[in-house]
Amino acid sequence: MRLRTENIHEYRIKCNSIAQITLDDDFNVPDNKADIELIVKEWGDVQVDSVKVNKDKATVEGELKYALLFIGSASNMERMQPVKMEGKMPFSENVNLSDDATGDYVTCQASIEDLSIKAINSRKISVKAIVTLKIVCENLQDIQMVTGIEETENTDIQQLQRELEFVQLAVNQRDNFRIRENISLPAGKSDIQEIIWDDVNVRNMNTRLADDGLKLTGELDVFVMYLGTDDSRAIQWYETTVNFDGSLDISGCSADMIPYVNYQVIGKAIEGRPDLDGENRDISVEVVMDMDVKAYEERKKDVIADIYSPTCRLELTTSDTLLRTLLVHNKVASRVSGNLQLEKYADLMQICNCTATVQLDDCSYSNGEITAEGIVLANVFYITSNDNQPLGSVKTVIPFANKISLPDNVSEKELEYSIKPTVEQLAATINSAGVIEVKATISLDVICFRNYNYTGIKESIFDNEKMDLSDKPSMTGYIADGTKTLWDVAKTYHTTTESIKRSNSKTAEEFTELSKVPRGTKLLLVRG
Repeated sequence: MRLRTENIHEYRIKCNSIAQITLDDDFNVPDNKADIELIVKEWGDVQVDSVKVNKDKATVEGELKYALLFIGSASNMERMQPVKMEGKMPFSENVNLSDDATGDYVTCQASIEDLSIKAINSRKISVKAIVTLKIVCENLQDIQMVTGIEETENTDIQQLQRELEFVQLAVNQRDNFRIRENISLPAGKSDIQEIIWDDVNVRNMNTRLADDGLKLTGELDVFVMYLGTDDSRAIQWYETTVNFDGSLDISGCSADMIPYVNYQVIGKAIEGRPDLDGENRDISVEVVMDMDVKAYEERKKDVIADIYSPTCRLELTTSDTLLRTLLVHNKVASRVSGNLQLEKYADLMQICNCTATVQLDDCSYSNGEITAEGIVLANVFYITSNDNQPLGSVKTVIPFANKISLPDNVSEKELEYSIKPTVEQLAATINSAGVIEVKATISLDVICFRNYNYTGIKESIFDNEKMDLSDKPSMTGYIADGTKTLWDVAKTYHTTTESIKRSNSKTAEEFTELSKVPRGTKLLLVRG
């Protein structure tokens, strides 16, 4: 007798590690830039270039990109002017893993927990950052399922069929997605002499799978501050939202799969360009995003859960396999707000830009709900009436907590989930009392699975010779204790479920193979 099998492939998490590193270095101001009078705004982004694994250690290499906007002064300047300075800080860090990850699929997500850029003197700055590295090691598992048995001379082999419902990771791919847009300044805005600051953020990203790949739509929030070409070289700014769409070629995907996409902006380029009239009024925007695309497929498979022969010896070897079903795939939105007071409200003329990032600090599960807690780090950029300090920015921290309800009250050990927080909408306004109110909409992209153990057949040894059942009675009276299924009873007493139903037509007619026989039920069992 030969088993007919089918293999499914699944990436499962083998180990994960979290490490925090501190980056600290000093940098000189380039000779072609003015002296630092006051740092107005700072920006940072950390990127991982490579992850190399050597048994239970991982070497993470990457770089911290930073930028700062400061008020500069020089002997040939008639007034204080904003100046942008940027640079990068490479790093290489060894992280201990909890298991040997040789040959596994290893990814690393890096995020900045805290960034501080300060002026040591007018020609030198200090850059300090706390970076969190989250390393996930996944290995590819081949899960064998027995779907039937080949034809055999013995015709009394009994098969217990079971329909399994599970979710399989069908696509696991990383790729880059590029967005290229051209923005024209509206009438009334001065031509661009020099761009001194920019902020580009991806908002309202939506993804869906099609048979030919991944479709993406979203919005680019673009903010540009520049010096005009007029004699006064006045500070100008322009903020707009641009819709974008595109696609990625993803092999092996279909429209019926469930996508779960993580993305990160890993590169941006913004520059002023001449328009058709030769005037420097166009802004070219190029954004590069690292896309981590996972697609899950819900499947149903008829498998053989158990086999036996009532007359011949049949030995089975079983193994436990971890499968999972999808509980929730949803986006949960919540609104948050916070207030902050400016010390020099009288100098403020206008808020020109607000940016924010979201950090997820803690997730806990209890009574069918996941509670996600975190903070929104907002930065408000504004113009002042003070010629010596024409620009300013202020930061605020807004806490939030959101609950995600699950359809089933599963145990915490069975639960596996991933939550991706993003800022979808953001606005900052100021009232007559000088209080700035920041409002944001936070979206939590949630996917939850329930893990369960499936005990399946691994191999079988079939002896075609008849068992000696001479010491067994040909008929047995059985009183159920309520713990065994009809299949268990038939297998224990060397009979079949069909035989039990025939012999007990009134009592067992409605029973299925997996039905537990109610306590106290009396059955007549005829040996096969």
